[in-house]
Amino acid sequence: MAMSETGLAALLRALDGPERPEWPLHYEPSAPRLALRALVRRLETDFGAPCEYEHDARDTSE
Repeated sequence: MAMSETGLAALLRALDGPERPEWPLHYEPSAPRLALRALVRRLETDFGAPCEYEHDARDTSE
């Protein structure tokens, strides 16, 4: 379903959080970090090899 430019702009404004305009409303920054750690642990277990990743990368979720 195609959305009009006006409708899309209204939707994007509705999703913005007034306290944190750079993230969607109800966005929890720690959730992607925890999911990545769980994925890395599973890959390491399944393949029996260490998996390197950036533990403290900033602004990667945006």
